[in-house]
Amino acid sequence: MMTDNEKELILELAANAITKRDFLIHYAKPVNDVIVLDGVEKACIEKDPEGIEYQLLLGFLFDCFTEQFSSLLCKLLGEEWHYKHEDIVFILQKLKSPNTVECLYNRALNKPAYMDYDDSYSLARKCIYALGDINTEPAREKLRLLATSDIPIIKEKAEKQLVSYNR
Repeated sequence: MMTDNEKELILELAANAITKRDFLIHYAKPVNDVIVLDGVEKACIEKDPEGIEYQLLLGFLFDCFTEQFSSLLCKLLGEEWHYKHEDIVFILQKLKSPNTVECLYNRALNKPAYMDYDDSYSLARKCIYALGDINTEPAREKLRLLATSDIPIIKEKAEKQLVSYNR
């Protein structure tokens, strides 16, 4: 579990109130992909939404996300106890891992309860763009399925991704 001091340091770094050098001096532990992955795993085990938020922020600040995160992030994407689904999709989109196709497709079909207000389906759209960036046959197949959606915005965005493949 992250201390209040560690959380404060992360927020200060995110706000550019301190430099990375000063952060690392005061944070007192190294920051790399292994450390961040361990922190995300612990927060996941503890079902700690705040822990997920801070660990993902730390990962963004130090550009720590690698392929080794994809499985855990897919698991988290399917969970309902946190509020970082859009950030997770953003990371998965950057990773472009073929192993994430199924979790992105499933999340595109099911928005979390806290997003019930969202009639624009922003999370589903982000999942569709991520599937488009993965650009494998399984990803295209999921886009074809999404293109048959009864939800007009999902159907439209999936169709646009499929059209972009044919250029």
